[in-house]
Amino acid sequence: MRSSSAPLIVLLVVLLGFGASASGQSCVGLACQQQTCSGNATTSITGTVYAPNGTDPLPNVTVYIPNDVVPAFTPGVSCPVVGAPEPGSPLVGAITDVHGNFTLIDVPVGSNILLVIVSGRWRRQLVIPSITACVGNPMPPTFAVMPQNQAQGDIPKIAIATGAVDQVECILRKVGINDSEFTDPNGSGRINLYTGSGGPGSALDAATPNQAALMENASTLNQYDVLMLPCQGTPSNNVVAGALGTQELANFVAFANAGGRVYSSHYSYAWMFQNPPFNSVVNWTVNLGTYPDGLATVDTSFSAGQTLATWLQDV
Repeated sequence: MRSSSAPLIVLLVVLLGFGASASGQSCVGLACQQQTCSGNATTSITGTVYAPNGTDPLPNVTVYIPNDVVPAFTPGVSCPVVGAPEPGSPLVGAITDVHGNFTLIDVPVGSNILLVIVSGRWRRQLVIPSITACVGNPMPPTFAVMPQNQAQGDIPKIAIATGAVDQVECILRKVGINDSEFTDPNGSGRINLYTGSGGPGSALDAATPNQAALMENASTLNQYDVLMLPCQGTPSNNVVAGALGTQELANFVAFANAGGRVYSSHYSYAWMFQNPPFNSVVNWTVNLGTYPDGLATVDTSFSAGQTLATWLQDV
C-alpha cells in the first residue's frame, strides 16, 4: 500500500532515544528490573511483527518496552516530530528488520512486562507474561501482531473515497482488519467509506455519503489520519470540477501540510500533478492506460527498494 503511512499500508521509521539505569544511580520503574549478567550474557527478547492477518511480516516497525504510561493518541490530523522518542519513556527498543524480526537486549526481568509495537498510528500494547534473566526469551510466533480491531489496539482513522477501478478497501480487509471497523462516518469504525464523485466504488449502505461530504468540509477531512483516493476510472472523475473542486483541492493541500497521510493510485494523480506543492516533488507521467501483465522490476538502487525486493520474497 503506497502511503506516507504505509503497506499497509505504507510505514514511518522513528529512531528512539533509549536510556538504561547507570551503575551507582537510582533507578525508576522497570529500569530497576534490568540485571547485570556474567560474561557476555544478556537478557533479551526476540520476535517478529506481523500485519493484522498474522502472516505478513512488517519491516521498519518500532518495538519498545516503555517505562511509563503510554498515552492515547490525540484525535485528528497531526504531524509527528521526526526523531522524537516514542511516548511512555522507552527503556529499550529496536526497529524491525526487512523480515519483520526484532531483538531487544538488556530488557527488564520479571512478570507482565509491557511491549509496544508501533508504526505511525498503528499501535498495539502487549503483555509479556514472563522474562527470564540472562538468556534469550523468544516470543511465540504470532505474539506481535498489529491490531485487527480497536479492542486490540490503535488503528489510524482512515477515510476512503471509493473508486470503481481500485478497490483499496478490499486490500485493508486482506491484511486482516475486521469488517466491524468498516463503517459509514457516523459509525464507530476506524475506516469510513465515502463514494467517489464520478466513478464510485463500494458503499456500505444507502446512507454512505459521497466524496464531496468528505473533501468540501475541512473539519470533516481533518478528523482523519489517512486519506485514501483510489482510481475512479478517469482523471476528471477523481476531482470535482469548478469552484467546488477548488475548495476540495485547498482542503486536500491543507490536510497534507498538517501531516495527513495520503494514498492515491492511478488517475488520482489529478489531485497533484499540476497543483503545487505536489507538482514539483516528482516527475509526473500522466494519461497512461493500463500496463500489460508481466514481470516488473524493483529498483534496488536505494535502501527502500532493497527492502521491498526482499520483503516481496517473504510474502
